[in-house]
Amino acid sequence: MLNELPQHAILVSSHPRSGTHLMIDLLRRQYPACRSWKFPLEPNSRLYLSLEALYDDVKSKVSEERAVSILRRPDLPIVKTHQILGEVPTADTTRPGHLGRHWLDFLRDRARKIYMVRDGRKVLYSHFQLEQFDRPSDERTFSDFIREPFAGMSRARYWAHHVQAWTADPAVITIDMKSLTDRPEAVLSRLDTSLEMQHVGRQPLLPRRHRKPWHARLDRVFGVRPESSAILANTLKADRLTWQDVATPDDRRFLDLEMGDTLRQLGYA
Repeated sequence: MLNELPQHAILVSSHPRSGTHLMIDLLRRQYPACRSWKFPLEPNSRLYLSLEALYDDVKSKVSEERAVSILRRPDLPIVKTHQILGEVPTADTTRPGHLGRHWLDFLRDRARKIYMVRDGRKVLYSHFQLEQFDRPSDERTFSDFIREPFAGMSRARYWAHHVQAWTADPAVITIDMKSLTDRPEAVLSRLDTSLEMQHVGRQPLLPRRHRKPWHARLDRVFGVRPESSAILANTLKADRLTWQDVATPDDRRFLDLEMGDTLRQLGYA
């Protein structure tokens, strides 16, 4: 299987709700080698390979053969993950709940790695809103969510753990989501150097937003190279509140205890 995989790839990783798709779409937009495609009616997840889709029980699950075919569409394919690679359950072969070790070998030896980071408090609130949309009868509060056990720790501490695990690797290119939205030129210049490529300067630099929601839906369903691969924001029906609006004084103390050191290290004091 390893011999069938491309010689090079880009791995885009992050904690969920940290700008993963924005980076994927920027790469597709500005670097022709990353400009993958999909057949009309294919899901947008065929524009890149989700590592979790290989072994998790998800709707977008793909076989190894399909994964290889997705990776072979562009010259420089993109792989996406929200996992910490060192903590992925592995086996000799890919099967439910376990990823074949050859995939980790592929990513370790052949992939340039980009890690997207965002203020963890905003990340957790965005993640909370997404889960509320998926489960409208869920009565959890934001206070419940940040304290919820996840991977043997609270969700707040897991964010810090995730960030520290990825940013500890000097080979990883860490990009702040706010820097990308506020100063895309500077981020692209950095990517040019790190990836040893030249972006084409397609304007606007970031993916365009469709003026009407139905335009975006048509583009995603029938388009071959849709502008965006991300979840449509309007489908979330999210309120305009922020984490500051919903966090109690006790929540703020808890967040500082669980993730404060990492927030300060990243400049999110």
